Amino acid sequence: MLIDLLNVEKEDCWFYMMAFSEYFGSILDKSEQTGCIVFDDQGNIKYGNAAIRNYLGVSLDRLTQYSVTSVLVPQDSEVAISAIQDFIRTKTFDQIFWEIISHQGKIFKFKIEPFLVEIDGINYVAVLVQDAKETALKDKLLNHKYKLEELIRKNELGIKTANLGTWNLDLKDGNTVWNDAMFEMYGITPEEFEADQRIYESLLHPEDADKIINALSSIGSGESVNEAHFRIMNPKKGIRYVKASGAPVYGADGEITHITGVNIDITKEVLSQKKAEESQELLQHITDHIPGMLLRFILHPDGSERFEYLSKGFEKVFGIDPDTSKSDPDIIWDLVYPEDLPSLKASIVESANSLEIWNHNFRAYAKGNQLKYFHGLGTPHQKDDGSVIWDTILHDITKRVEAEESARINNEKLRSLINSSPIGIFQTDENWTIKDIWNEAAKSIFGLKKKHVLGKTLTGIIPGSSNLLQHQLDRIKKKKSPTQFTLVLPFDDDDIKILNLTVGPVFEHKDALTDLLITVSDITDLERYKGSLENSLKEKEVLLMEIHHRVKNNLAIISGLFDLEIMKHPDYVTNNILLDARNRIQSIAIVHEQLYQEMRFSYVNLEEYFDHLLNRLKLNHHAEHLDIKLNTDIRKKKLSINNAVPLGLLVTELFVNSIKYAVQNNALTINCQINADDSNRITVTYSDDGPGFDQKEVSAKNSLGWELINTLLKQLGAEHQLDTTDKFDLTFSFRDELTDSQEFHTKN
Repeated sequence: MLIDLLNVEKEDCWFYMMAFSEYFGSILDKSEQTGCIVFDDQGNIKYGNAAIRNYLGVSLDRLTQYSVTSVLVPQDSEVAISAIQDFIRTKTFDQIFWEIISHQGKIFKFKIEPFLVEIDGINYVAVLVQDAKETALKDKLLNHKYKLEELIRKNELGIKTANLGTWNLDLKDGNTVWNDAMFEMYGITPEEFEADQRIYESLLHPEDADKIINALSSIGSGESVNEAHFRIMNPKKGIRYVKASGAPVYGADGEITHITGVNIDITKEVLSQKKAEESQELLQHITDHIPGMLLRFILHPDGSERFEYLSKGFEKVFGIDPDTSKSDPDIIWDLVYPEDLPSLKASIVESANSLEIWNHNFRAYAKGNQLKYFHGLGTPHQKDDGSVIWDTILHDITKRVEAEESARINNEKLRSLINSSPIGIFQTDENWTIKDIWNEAAKSIFGLKKKHVLGKTLTGIIPGSSNLLQHQLDRIKKKKSPTQFTLVLPFDDDDIKILNLTVGPVFEHKDALTDLLITVSDITDLERYKGSLENSLKEKEVLLMEIHHRVKNNLAIISGLFDLEIMKHPDYVTNNILLDARNRIQSIAIVHEQLYQEMRFSYVNLEEYFDHLLNRLKLNHHAEHLDIKLNTDIRKKKLSINNAVPLGLLVTELFVNSIKYAVQNNALTINCQINADDSNRITVTYSDDGPGFDQKEVSAKNSLGWELINTLLKQLGAEHQLDTTDKFDLTFSFRDELTDSQEFHTKN
C-alpha cells in the first residue's frame, strides 16, 4: 500500500504519515501496549495508531480532536506542551514516562520515546509509548522511524522538484488542503481558496468540468483514478493542461475518510506535442505539395536497393501508389525511359562510391504514357553497415528542356537571319570591344573577317572615332535608350565610306550596361546624292513659289479688270454680279498670296486667312457705314490647301449673302467658328442675325450663289445642317487629310 501511494497517487504529506503508520502498523498491532501518537507544536493530536486508539478507547476521528492535555493525567499534562515545544526547538525531552487516561477513565503508565518529523517545513513530534516488556519491538519501531524520516524527506524533495500539486479532501468536514504548487497551477492565492474552496470548479475548462467532478465523485465511492487529463483556465497564465491521479484513503473502521491525489502541470509537454504535430503536419503538407517529388533511396553493399520513402507527388505525376511502390523498386525503374536507365543507375553507383551529390537528368513515362524530362538532386549519406542513403528531390523539367530546345532553334534561326541580313550587324561590350556577332554584311562593309575583329575595339577599326564613340557611349548610359549617328571610315586609295550606326544598349540587373548591339549601313552613295537632291528640291521650291506668285498676280490682274468693269457699269445688278465674281477671285488669290509670302506649300494659316478675307470682303462692299460685328473663333489653326480654297469660296458666298440680305437697321452680327476633333474632322459653324428665309423659295429661284454653296459643300465632302427660321445658321463638317503633327512637320 505504501509503494502504491508514493509512486502512483502521491498523496498529501499527512497521508504519507498515515501510510507509513499503516505500513508498520502490523508490527505494532502484535502488542496491545505499544502505540504511536503524533502532536503539532501546540500539542494537538494529529494522528494515533490502532494500539493507542485501543488504549484510549476512541476512534481516529475523535482522537484528532484531542490535545496532549486531554489524554494525560494532570501532573504530566501541565508540562507536556512545553516539553513538546522544547523538543521541537532543542531536540531534548525531559519526560520519560506518561500516564495516559482512557475514555473510560483507566490510567496506563507508558515509557515514551519522542522523535522529530519535518513535513513541508513544519515540525511535528511523534511519540512511541510502550512498556518495558516491549524493548525488542521498540528497536524495530525506531529502525522504521529512521526509514520513515528518510522516506518523507525524499518524497518531499521529489514533490518540490517535480512541482507536483498535491491535494487532500476530508470527507467528514469537506475541508480541502492544497500545497503551493496547486495554487500556482490554478492561478489563485491561498486566501482566495480559503474563502471559497469550490473556486477551482469555476476555473475548470467548460468542456472538462463535468468529467473532473464525476471523477472526484468516483474516488469518493471507492474507485481510484490513475490518470485524468483536463484543462484549467488559469487567470494569470491562460489555459493550462493537467494530468491528475487520485485514490480513496480508508480509516481504521474500513470507511473512506479522505480522498487524496496529485496534479501535474503538463502544459509544456502538451504544447510541445501540439507543436510537433503541427510541424509534422506542415512537413507532410510541404512534401505533399512541393513542386516536385521527394524520395529516400537506399543502396546496400550487396547491390540490393529499396525506396524507403516516396512523396505523394509520385502519385500525381506517375499515377502510382507510393506505399506499394516502396516495396518493389522495379515499379519505379520500369517508368524510366529504357535508353536512359543504364546511365541513371551508373550515376547512382558513381555517387555511392564518391559520396558526392547525385545530379542527373533522365526521361521517364508519366501519367498517360507521356514521356517527360526529370532532374534529380540527392545528397548521399553512408551508414555504418556500408549502405548509402540518398534524400532526393525530383523535378519535372520538361517545359525547361522544351524551352531550351526552342531557344536553341530560335537562336540558330536568328543567327541565320543576322548572317543573311543586308545590313551589317555586330555586338560589342560596353567598351566597344567586338564580341560574338559579326555578320557577312559587316564583313563586307568593313572589309574584315570575323576572326580578325574579335577582341578588337571599334575605335581601332575606325581611326579617329574615339571621341565620337565615347560621346555616344555617355549618351547611351545617361538616356538608357538606343542612339544613331554617322561615322566616316577611311578606305583604299584615299577613299572613304560614310557609315550610319544604330546602337542598342543591353542592360542587366541594377541598370548595368553589359553589351551593345549595333547595326551599320553604308550610306556613302546616299550622302553623295543627297546634295544634288537638296539642290533639286530648292529649285522646285523656288519654282513653286514663283508659280504661286504669278497666280496671285494674275488673279490680281483679273480682279483689277473686274474693278474697271464695275466702274464702267453703274447698273446695280451688273455691279453686284461683277463684285461677286471679284470676291470669289480674291478669296482664291489670298490663298496663293499667303503660301507665297510664308514659303509653305501644303497648308494655310486659317486664322490669318479668314481675318484677311473677311476684312477684304467688308471693304469691297463699302460696308463702313454699317454696324457689322464679326465674331470669329478659329480653333483649327492650319488647313490643307486642297480644302482651303473651297472653304474660302464657301465663306465668301455666305458673307456676301449676309451683307445683301441679312442687314437690319444698318446692323449685322456674323459668327464664324471652326473646330477640329481628335480624328481631324473639321466642323464649321456660320451664322448671322438676319431675318431668315424660306429655303424652298430660294431653291426654286436657282440662284448662282445658292448653287455655288451646295457645290462647294459637296466638293468638301461635308455633312451639313441649315436653319433659316428667323436667322441663318449653317453647320457643316468635313475631314482634312493633315493632322496637327503633320502640319508642323511640313512647316519644319
